[in-house]
Amino acid sequence: MKNFSVAVATGYTVMTFLIAAGGAGCSGQTDTASKPSGSAETAKEEPNDDTRDYAENFVGEWKSVESEERNHMVFTRNGENFIMKEGDKTVPAVYDKESKVIKINAGVPFDVMYLENENMLLVTGGGKYTKVTRATEK
Repeated sequence: MKNFSVAVATGYTVMTFLIAAGGAGCSGQTDTASKPSGSAETAKEEPNDDTRDYAENFVGEWKSVESEERNHMVFTRNGENFIMKEGDKTVPAVYDKESKVIKINAGVPFDVMYLENENMLLVTGGGKYTKVTRATEK
């Protein structure tokens, strides 16, 4: 008889598949059921500060890479709440911890994703935005 244990998670977690053969397997060991240490269940039980820190990547002023005429987007955060301001529009935004995106509905729903390798934001239907850096005055 075979035991088949599957732990599947979406997003950035690893999919783990365990198949244990019963009786005298190829290794000569008896069949033991065990949970992998990095399973999705274990991840839910442990507090994870990485998502809170990751969400901080969105905070700041961002300008369009493709069009200089576009208004800058400014993301601010108060606890778990985000506010996105673009030109004269200010809309609330929700951070989705599972997919690590900010979800916004400003008449048309869209997502904003942070691209770690490029230090840019990718806006669904709006292109890439780079962070605005300003020289500090002395």
